[in-house]
Amino acid sequence: MAFKSGAERFDEALGTLLSLGAKNGEEIYKGYKGVLEWLGQQANPVAAKGVAGSQISVGGVFSDDHPMAKEIRRTLRALLLLLVTRYGLTQSELKAIKRKYDGSRSPAQLNEIVSSIKEKSSRIRNLSVLIDSKVYRHAGELGMPDVAQVLRAGRDSGSRVLGEAYAYMNSASDDKNFYSPWFGDWDAKGKNGEYGGKMYREVVKDKLKKVLDAYLSKSLSFTAEKYGSLNANVYATAVPQSYEDFIGRNYIEVDLGRHFFTSTSSHSSEIVRDDALFADVLERLFRLNGEEEAIESAYRKAVMDGDFHWADKEGPARLAYDRDARLRDVQERKDRNKERLPRDPPGRPKRISVTGVILHEATHQVVKTTDVKISGEAMYGPNYCRWLSKNHPDQALLNADSYRLFCEEFLLPRY
Repeated sequence: MAFKSGAERFDEALGTLLSLGAKNGEEIYKGYKGVLEWLGQQANPVAAKGVAGSQISVGGVFSDDHPMAKEIRRTLRALLLLLVTRYGLTQSELKAIKRKYDGSRSPAQLNEIVSSIKEKSSRIRNLSVLIDSKVYRHAGELGMPDVAQVLRAGRDSGSRVLGEAYAYMNSASDDKNFYSPWFGDWDAKGKNGEYGGKMYREVVKDKLKKVLDAYLSKSLSFTAEKYGSLNANVYATAVPQSYEDFIGRNYIEVDLGRHFFTSTSSHSSEIVRDDALFADVLERLFRLNGEEEAIESAYRKAVMDGDFHWADKEGPARLAYDRDARLRDVQERKDRNKERLPRDPPGRPKRISVTGVILHEATHQVVKTTDVKISGEAMYGPNYCRWLSKNHPDQALLNADSYRLFCEEFLLPRY
């Protein structure tokens, strides 16, 4: 039998807890989350996994190949992992438990171990942040060794700013300057004389309340499954779902990209442009995007229709050459259009707050926000979102980054 490292035993036992949770219900799932939370609190999670894994070994004479004996050993290691990480049992206490089940083959003993896991798991409280081991590895490689503390702080501040944002929405104060840039005029008139602003406010309030409730009642799970496949400038991703689908889950799951580890901070640092200039640049960009699409569409139609003689072997290549030349012209005009905006100040790299990144993705998971696109341009960042609120406030209600930016208004304490 191949020797297993402590970290390998840890991962196997953790996987057993997860599979037992799927079969036996919420109690054991609390144990699985509890172990992940313990791991997130360790100064050196990689080393901690090795130490804890070495303590749950049940080798030696305890090596019966009978299928029931193997299942008992596998389940026992899951119990030992729970006891080591969440209950701090001593070596002598762990040895006593191992001796009790040495050579066991009885289904009744297996059920006894599972019952112990259920009982110990059900007593775990205050679960908050679950961090996959891949997150620790990537964080270490990219210079964020304190990633567990960073993520817990992001969650805690997220709960606070969500609470303040929701309280603001219910306040009688006349100060509406935090709301209007991201969702439009507070009292904007709707169609047929109705107060569209009031209806929009109710949507914002409802979504904020649901996300706040999720922060207060669910765990936050951080993974890095798509770390290598996300675009270079993507901080994180999450699967959008309806609130009705979400409430059946045990956690909010956020998948972190490389950009998260290199371009986040405690507070966002984004350049806010002059609204009128940015709107003019953006609307010209929309027209240029339309030109691009028209060129591509005309090319596809010409190829399908065979706009060249069947014997003209160079016909398709000539169409493609013409298309590419026209697209290059459009791209050059796009570049000149972008140059109308002032350059970013040197030495001021763009940063997004950890709190904001988590909130953005949480709104996807909890209330099915999207990354709204207008004419092919994603509404992300303060300039796009300010334009969106003025021109398409109904779309701002669906846009994840509009909620992120609104909540970040409350990130700094207000006196």
